[in-house]
Parts: sequence; C-alpha cells; structure tokens
Amino acid sequence: MNQATPPRVLAAIRTAISSLSAGLSPADVRENWSEEARQSFLASIRKLGERAARGEDVRDRCRSIARHLDYWRIDSGPLYESVVAVQRASRGE
Repeated sequence: MNQATPPRVLAAIRTAISSLSAGLSPADVRENWSEEARQSFLASIRKLGERAARGEDVRDRCRSIARHLDYWRIDSGPLYESVVAVQRASRGE
C-alpha cells in the first residue's frame, strides 16, 4: 500500500489550487503568466490533489513543477510562489 501524502504537501496543493482558481492578476501577467499556463498548472495541481485524496503519496510527481515553470518562462511573483511551494513542500523544505 502506498504511503499517504504528508499534510504539508496537501496544504500546499490546496493553496496552489486556490491561487490558480482565482485567475490572473496584472502582476501575474507581468511575470509571464498566460491564461494557458494558468489552466495547465491548475489541471496538473488538481490531479495531484485528487491522487493525494485517494491516499497516494504524490511527492515524486511534484519534482517537475520547476521545470514546467521554466518551460513557461515564469520565475517570480505571488502565483509562482504558490505553485513552487508544492514542490518545496514535497522536498520537506
């Protein structure tokens, strides 16, 4: 049986979903977020949350978040921090 996702990761996932669900602020747009990028991250993070809710440990699946941010050329801002917090929590940071 798989180990469950730690509470700190679940909390980061919930925060990221909430932030991504709110839409883009002008600051997010200045930080290179597009609606396409927001929707992509929202779908990915929601899938992580669904898997975690089923009792799966999703920490390994969080490792590629920074690479996806790099792909979209997003490297700062409040929405970035919310999303990258999921990866950091998965590493125990």
